[in-house]
Amino acid sequence: MTGSPASVEARRAVTEAMRQGRVAEAEQLLARAIMATPDDFDLLFLYGTALAQSGKLGLAIQALESARRLAPDNPGVLNNLATALCQSGQLAASLGISSWLLLDATTPAPPDDPNLYVFRRSPRQAWAEITAQIVLALGAAASLSLLPATV
Repeated sequence: MTGSPASVEARRAVTEAMRQGRVAEAEQLLARAIMATPDDFDLLFLYGTALAQSGKLGLAIQALESARRLAPDNPGVLNNLATALCQSGQLAASLGISSWLLLDATTPAPPDDPNLYVFRRSPRQAWAEITAQIVLALGAAASLSLLPATV
C-alpha cells in the first residue's frame, strides 16, 4: 500500500467499512480522503467501487475514469468501470472498456492484499462476465422493442 500515512489509514478504514457493508460510511470517508489527495489511485478506485455498489453509477463512472487516467491498464479499474457502464446502460462503452481485459489477458491481477478491496478475478473471467451482462441487456432491450428489428 502506497501513499501518505493518512491515506493509508483512510484506505484501511474504508476497506473495513466496505467489508462490513457500511458503504455509505465508506463513501464519506473516501470523499474526505480524496479532497486531501485527489491523485491517489487507490482512493479513487475504492470510491468508484463504493459508489457503484450503492447504485450511484454516474458518480462511480467519474471516479473510476479518474482512477483509469492514473492507471490505464489496471484490470481492476477496467473491470469496475466496464461493469458500471454496463449497469448504467452504456453498453457500447462497456464493451469497449471490457475488451481491454481480454486483449491484455496476460496482465496479472493485483497481488492479494487483505487491506485493499481489489480485483480478484482473471481478466478473461471478468471480460466474459461483462460480455454476458451486455448480451443479456441487449436481449432485454430487443424484447422491449428498444432495438430496431432485423430483417
